[in-house]
Amino acid sequence: MDSIVRKLRFTTQAEALLIQKNLIAGEFNEFAALLEEYDYEDPYRGQILTGTIIEANERELMIDVGLKRDAFVPRTDLERLDKDLLSALIPGKQVKAFVMQPANANGDLIVSINKGLELSDWEDAQQLSTDGGIVTVRVVGVNRGGVLVSYHRLTGFISMSQLTSIARFSSNDELNDAKNDLIGTQLRVKIIEVDRLRNRLISSERAARIQVQKVKMDTISVGQDVRGRVVGLVDFGAFVDIGGLDGLIHISKLDHRFVEHPGEILTIGDEVHVRIESIDENSNRISLNRKILLADPWCCVS
Repeated sequence: MDSIVRKLRFTTQAEALLIQKNLIAGEFNEFAALLEEYDYEDPYRGQILTGTIIEANERELMIDVGLKRDAFVPRTDLERLDKDLLSALIPGKQVKAFVMQPANANGDLIVSINKGLELSDWEDAQQLSTDGGIVTVRVVGVNRGGVLVSYHRLTGFISMSQLTSIARFSSNDELNDAKNDLIGTQLRVKIIEVDRLRNRLISSERAARIQVQKVKMDTISVGQDVRGRVVGLVDFGAFVDIGGLDGLIHISKLDHRFVEHPGEILTIGDEVHVRIESIDENSNRISLNRKILLADPWCCVS
């Protein structure tokens, strides 16, 4: 600015001071406009920031999150990431980060990549719940009401009423053993409830099975003879899995002789040959008949 004023040597001193004052005011207004464009709002805990990695090493990540301070991901957070994901965190990559500390003792902005990824998992789960998609989850634990499952970084729950991998109407000891046997296995489920604020993620194996069954219903017909596996025994009959579809053999259709309980002639896991007697697509019910395919013991009695 002084150089500009020096060039105004042909003006009076008063005129030069006036010009200088106007130039100062102009620069101030320009600087104020830049301040308005720059985000000086302080971040808060729980805020999700999107930024670009500008430095990465084994101790921490530095992320440009568009604020007056860069954000830091501490080593403790990096150690929780799997190796493949960690190796992909390189300068230039855009990431979501969860604000853990707006300012630590040194005034640094501390964020978490894990929490940011967890938010993405919640968003994906919500979308799946809306769309009705089927996903694979892994059983990681059990409790009195059902099993705990993992979906990416989230832990969800499947109640006993929504499980189809466990035989129906088993004793309490058998149920507990069956639930524990599921730990480590994968299940195909539909996500039916998502509530991030309550940390609530509910899935249903039964709903996923019904959805698949509706498609498979078109592949079977009344009068067709099929093979299946007994998956449940109740007082009124036996439930049979016929290639991903659940059918019921009523107790009166189990055998030519009188049967008081299906357990007299069948056990869970038995393979049976049955005929499809009826299909109700509205209720998703299939009635099966085993007796009709068995030799009639009375046909040759004289």
